[in-house]
Amino acid sequence: MVPISARPAEDEDRKAPTDRAPCKTKVRKPPSPAALAEAERLREGPATGSSAERVVIDLTHYAAVVERLRSVPSPKQEESPE
Repeated sequence: MVPISARPAEDEDRKAPTDRAPCKTKVRKPPSPAALAEAERLREGPATGSSAERVVIDLTHYAAVVERLRSVPSPKQEESPE
């Protein structure tokens, strides 16, 4: 359970974006040397190590599910006796 004192902050976070100026205290830092080295490693090309370094995402199953869901009537269509 969230303490009562924390709830106003949560409510504040849920508010819609505003047209106020961005926070002036936020500091934009350049990437660290470690981050730059990792970015360079990723840009070098295909991984040649273990299979964990080569991630392949096959979206065929996802596409099939999406295609089936396109033909499912919406709840409003199911309720209307047409």
